[in-house]
Amino acid sequence: MADPANPNPPPNPPPAGGSGNPPPPRPEHIPEKFWDATAGAPRVDDLAKSYTNLESAFRKGKESYEAERLKGRPEKPDGYAVALPKEGPIAEALSKAKLQIVDKAPDTPEAGVNYFVLDPKDPLLGFWREHAHKNGLSQDDFTAGVVQFATAQAARGKAMPSDDQLREVAGRLRNEALGENAGKRFDHVVGQVKAIAGDQAVADLDLEFASPKAIEAIEKLLTRAGAPAFSAEAAPAAAPAIDELKKLQASEAYIKGDPETRRKVEEGYRKAYQGEAQPGFGGKR
Repeated sequence: MADPANPNPPPNPPPAGGSGNPPPPRPEHIPEKFWDATAGAPRVDDLAKSYTNLESAFRKGKESYEAERLKGRPEKPDGYAVALPKEGPIAEALSKAKLQIVDKAPDTPEAGVNYFVLDPKDPLLGFWREHAHKNGLSQDDFTAGVVQFATAQAARGKAMPSDDQLREVAGRLRNEALGENAGKRFDHVVGQVKAIAGDQAVADLDLEFASPKAIEAIEKLLTRAGAPAFSAEAAPAAAPAIDELKKLQASEAYIKGDPETRRKVEEGYRKAYQGEAQPGFGGKR
């Protein structure tokens, strides 16, 4: 009912925000739980908290993984014994390859038998012991590595390996254990570790020489940290390193609002976190 004393009352005040326009809709790249629909802006504090929790979970998981992978190794590197089993898969592999691993070449070699002379004082064997101990390999894993290397070297007729040959042996052991899509599965692990913890974490974990059991343990750790599980149908591309995204985000182009630079940062965080908290948004402008 109109007020006779004031026939032209002022209009109702606009809603909070000042302009009277409705708040902008939530962008697709920001999860709903991190979007303030009333303010039309991301919940920056919630984003930062989620990112901090993710880093904490990864750190704790890494410590747990370290303890698990190291419990099966000998106390010292020289605790690994070069003792070949008389039966089982390793013995069968040696028999199939007609290979004998010996500490010195026989005076009268048996026809059709390949011999690999393994010197206990060989620096290469010392390297393998140190590497196996560092990565928490069991005695069986250590022996399997010796046999795989001896088999490869005997077939080539070479006395000393290169780094590429060592990687080949480690990769063969890993692929045989991980089965179908082993290569893509390994690449997925490397990409996700790089995305969450950076290039240095890949180097620290020495993933190229990681045992199959270590790869499986890292996969569980990554899943608990929120990373996407491996899919053989559509294996995700390796996400960019977080350190690189942070550098790009601190660049002058990003701060001044360059659309292409901002697009690269947003896409990078989407790939790195696959729908989880994306800490690059709501930063400097």
